[in-house]
Amino acid sequence: MNYGQNWAGRGRGGTGTGCPRIHALKIFNMGENIMNYEDTSNFLRVRALISGRVQHVGFRYWACEQAERLGLTGTVENLLDGRVEVVFQGKPESVQEMKAKLKHGPSLAIVQQVIFYSERVKNNETFFESLY
Repeated sequence: MNYGQNWAGRGRGGTGTGCPRIHALKIFNMGENIMNYEDTSNFLRVRALISGRVQHVGFRYWACEQAERLGLTGTVENLLDGRVEVVFQGKPESVQEMKAKLKHGPSLAIVQQVIFYSERVKNNETFFESLY
């Protein structure tokens, strides 16, 4: 996958960079990680704030790949204060695995701290996207 391409305009009304592979799964309905989004009764939703050297190291694209592999929906965004915010939801075991992965991040990142917050599940969320 060539992440050097400009993915602006995908996702929420053109505000996000999008996660190309996840959007492809959503649009073409292929792959094993597509879940039945109508039944979210057993889902968990988490907001994670990650500190350290986490911007300009491919963290958003890495988070998109991890979310795709785990069948999660949500967003990832660089914050103005230098942190990365990842909001994700899905099956409890997938959410727990994503939490563990976020504590390490991609190979170029140096994660110093991750703070997790539980949130209310969004029933109408069907994909994962990267925002600015």
